[in-house]
Amino acid sequence: MSTDTPLSPTSKHHRFFAAFYNRSMARTERTVLSKIRKELLSEIPSDVERVIEIGAGTGVNLQHYPETVTQVELVEPDQHMAKRISPRSGHHDNVHVAPAESLPFPDNSCKVLIATLVLCTVDNPAKALAEANRVLEPGGLLLFHEHVRSPQEKTAKWQQRVEPFWSRVAAGCCLTRDTASTIADAGFSITRLEAKRIPGPPILRDWITGSAVS
Repeated sequence: MSTDTPLSPTSKHHRFFAAFYNRSMARTERTVLSKIRKELLSEIPSDVERVIEIGAGTGVNLQHYPETVTQVELVEPDQHMAKRISPRSGHHDNVHVAPAESLPFPDNSCKVLIATLVLCTVDNPAKALAEANRVLEPGGLLLFHEHVRSPQEKTAKWQQRVEPFWSRVAAGCCLTRDTASTIADAGFSITRLEAKRIPGPPILRDWITGSAVS
């Protein structure tokens, strides 16, 4: 594993959140998210060998990449999450401890970028998506899966009430973002957008998954 900064235990990020993240998400991953991840990543064109993944967390997506992808550049700002990533044996995966708003890659240097369960948490989603657009080649592919503000106004109001507390305990995660609009505003053309409702608390049931081109 390579990193751009040392994995310091004094990081401001959530050490305990990182420690319990996989355990807390295990049932949802097994029953719902694993299938969604696999289907999303199957959209990577077969001739693409290298991709960038922002907000890689503990590396949950790695098991779902098609074998044609031989190198994943995993970008994760939380040092405690990043140190839990285990790159795939026999592949050329790299871990970069960096924010999505400042990607350590040149302009137009990638054909596919992945964002799953990250645009709810980044400090500045518009800037993160501008960076994604910068590093993607013209016509490059963005694949995303994110939870979003509920279209049901009653639920959305509860999301707004709960968000200050939720954000503190969930490493900055926001419940009320209109991520599809933010993607479009960043200059992407959305080519597929699917709204999903998954089992769980009402404040976390509404998701979007899809693709966009730069």
